Amino acid sequence: MRRRTIYLLTLGAECIWLMGILAAPYLRSKGLDMVSDGVYDAYRVVCHQKAERSLFLFGEKMAVCARCFGIYVGLLIGTVAIPIYGKIEKIRVPDYRLALLSLVPLAIDGFSQLSGLRESSNELRLLTGFLFGLMFISYFIPLVLVRMGEHG
Repeated sequence: MRRRTIYLLTLGAECIWLMGILAAPYLRSKGLDMVSDGVYDAYRVVCHQKAERSLFLFGEKMAVCARCFGIYVGLLIGTVAIPIYGKIEKIRVPDYRLALLSLVPLAIDGFSQLSGLRESSNELRLLTGFLFGLMFISYFIPLVLVRMGEHG
């Protein structure tokens, strides 16, 4: 499979995933509870969905918490930005330490809350999730594209 095809499939999948997160509260706000319940159930597999840790849209909580939403938005924006740095066919894998470094703020926020030292805010959860998603995808997609190119 060509790099561009893999890139576009990834971008499409990320858009669909985010649309589901946004669709759940919209559907619930329109009284389509059976449909929205199915969407919430699908995302429950990847997120705790606690209301106090979630953002609200259309007066309803999103299908994932603020941190997960930040991660997914970061993944999408990072994916969209990849071609800005150069042609997909010539992309190189950045240093893996970049992806690991992006875990630091997320880990500090999560573990300090988990240990009872402090309570995080949804804004901080969103920001640390976004940073991780953005940096992770900036490493992961080039890695996949390069490896697929070597074997495809």
